Amino acid sequence: MITMFVLWAPSCLEIFMPQLFSLIYSFCSASVSEVSMLLLAGMIVCGIGGGIAGRALNVKIESGMVNRLFIGLISVICLICLYNIFR
Repeated sequence: MITMFVLWAPSCLEIFMPQLFSLIYSFCSASVSEVSMLLLAGMIVCGIGGGIAGRALNVKIESGMVNRLFIGLISVICLICLYNIFR
């Protein structure tokens, strides 16, 4: 059985590393863009709301389905990253 930590750790690195390099690139190239405070607040509210909704759904569905959904989500993120690399 695959533990959630084994699934969780690579996905965190997959999300964290590109964001870190993007942040470093933005600061080094002095291309940090202005962001509307309304947009920023909306992103924070939606992120928290998504986490709450995910927790509620996680309780209601079986563990195997949660693992399959998680693996599917990570696969979609990988495909988006590959698309961004080659576009």
